Amino acid sequence: MKDYHNRPKPFWLRTGIGPGTVAMLMLLAFVLWQRWQPTRPVTPLPPPVGAQHGAPLPAREPQWLLERAEELELNEEQRGKIAALQREYERRTATLRRKLDEVSQAFQRFMEEAQRKGGLKTVGEIQEQGKELSRLSRLVAQERKDAWEQALAVLTEKQRQQITKSDE
Repeated sequence: MKDYHNRPKPFWLRTGIGPGTVAMLMLLAFVLWQRWQPTRPVTPLPPPVGAQHGAPLPAREPQWLLERAEELELNEEQRGKIAALQREYERRTATLRRKLDEVSQAFQRFMEEAQRKGGLKTVGEIQEQGKELSRLSRLVAQERKDAWEQALAVLTEKQRQQITKSDE
């Protein structure tokens, strides 16, 4: 039979450090770590788009105003001017929209082909393929914004306020 009483004592018993002392040291280390951890500045989130008073209206096509002609009480002259702006907008963007559709379809094919071949391409390749799509999208958006601003200029202040209230 083995003599368990004559074997050497563990280190923690010989030094007087018990499990309670180890637990207290760990707790102390945690508290100190929490206390002296570097603080990061908290950046507040920006308010939601349109939440600010006087935020710009979303850019729409002039057709949107014609669809609400009765509600806005547009007179015949206003309807005529806005209809002309809509026709001009459609004429100016027709080629851009066709190109945008073509480039969009080409980009879609590129992404589908990349997935069939075993995964997506690198971010750089995707960005390179998407450059023209992004450029054309920005051009169409700028044309829409310009046409919208011209259409808003045809309205009275009261009519513009009606649109602002309907967007809130």
